[in-house]
This record gives sequence, C-alpha cells and structure tokens, in this order.
Amino acid sequence: MTSSLQPAARQWLLAAFLLLAFIVTQAPAALIDTALATHSGHHIRLLERSGTLWRGRGVLAEHTPQGHIRWLTVAWQIAPFGLIHGRPILDVEFDDQPVLNVTASQSGLELRWQVHPVDIAPLIRTLTHPAARLGWHARASVPAGEGACNWRMRCRGAMALELSALATSVLPGPSLGRFGLQLGLEERTLSIVVVSPSDNRLQASASMVVHATHRSSGDIRIGGDPELVKQLGALTGDVMQRQADGTLQVQWRHGSL
Repeated sequence: MTSSLQPAARQWLLAAFLLLAFIVTQAPAALIDTALATHSGHHIRLLERSGTLWRGRGVLAEHTPQGHIRWLTVAWQIAPFGLIHGRPILDVEFDDQPVLNVTASQSGLELRWQVHPVDIAPLIRTLTHPAARLGWHARASVPAGEGACNWRMRCRGAMALELSALATSVLPGPSLGRFGLQLGLEERTLSIVVVSPSDNRLQASASMVVHATHRSSGDIRIGGDPELVKQLGALTGDVMQRQADGTLQVQWRHGSL
C-alpha cells in the first residue's frame, strides 16, 4: 500500500509545483508598480504597464500634486532558467536602449551596464534627506562597464557616472557644470571619487570610502565662482569649513552614515 501512495504523492507534488510556477510566471507587472510606490514614498509609479513580473514594459512616471509626469519607458525580461544554462537571466531597457544585462556563470553573476543620458531629478526627489529638497536638475549617463558577484554575493567592479547640466533652484544662475563620479566596489567596500573640469562654475573634488558596516571616511572640497561658493557656505552652515584659499572643505574619518 505504501508503494502505491508514493507515486500519487509525487504526482501531487509535481502538480503543486507546476501550479506554483504558473502563478509566479503569470504574476502581473502591477506588482512592480506596487513595489516602486512603496519604496519611493509613492513618488515613482509604473503606468501603462503590460506583461508579467517576468517579462513586461511600462512607463515610469513621477507623481506630483498636478498629476503624473512621464519620466521614461522601461522594459524587462527575467529568465530564471538561465541559471541552469548559463544564459542571461535579466535584461532591462530604458527608452528601448539596453541598460542592464545579468548572466549566470559557474562562478556567479556577470553584470554589464550602460545608461544613455536620462533626467535623474525624479529619482533625487524620492530621497528623504533635506538636501534633496533643493530643486535639483541633472542628466546622468553611465558609460559601458561590467562587474561580477560570486554566489556568496561578494561583488567587484567599477562604474563611471557622468552628470551634466547640474543645477538647483536655490542657487541663481546657469548650470553648475559637469561632474564625473567613479564608483569602485571590491568585496564589501565602496569607493567614490568625484571630479569636475576646471572651467566649471562649481568645482568639486571628493574621495570617500564606505564599508559594509556603514562606517566611512571622506574628504570633500568645493571651489569655483566665489559668490557661488559663498552662497553654498551659507547653505551648509557648520558642515563645511571655509579655507584660506576661499574653498569649502569637509573631512571625516570612520564616521557613521
């Protein structure tokens, strides 16, 4: 009698697995909208969505008191069985341009990315820090790069971020200029370097190191247009100290973020 129950039990388990797989693969794209709304304080929504959690597209929009403002289109495709066959398991596109590709390998996950210039003001406005309320405007792009994570989620890689037309509504005048960020990740340590060209209205240089324990060290210096630096000094209060050459500087060692 036991032997006759075992095949029946296996059939029930197989049927339950197939049912679960069907439910998961048919999960609607609306779940992504729910997640975005929850984690962005309802500032970012996914509208005009179609498809499923595993393959779909929609329009990212910023929620404002005046209604929703279209930001960019996003499309995604998740193929979990790529883990078995060593094929891409995730592809993401912004405005029909490839943004992210993740491929499974024996050693872990291989990531490739590239972001064409996009407006990041809607993303900045989702932040809760008071500095995010200064009416920032900027376009950002990420040149082609790659990184890797092993199956223990120990990651390494380097990413460049280029900011252009950076401006804020609390400071009068044109754009503050162009800025470059170099981000490096090795195991559980993130390094950040900021540079700007000498003809910028605002010149900035920074180097920071952030550990997985949330302890950090850094040095930030700001110079450029004297009047602009003076206004920034008034805004930052006691955080940044004015130096003899007129620049602003803040340093910290082993601080907590």
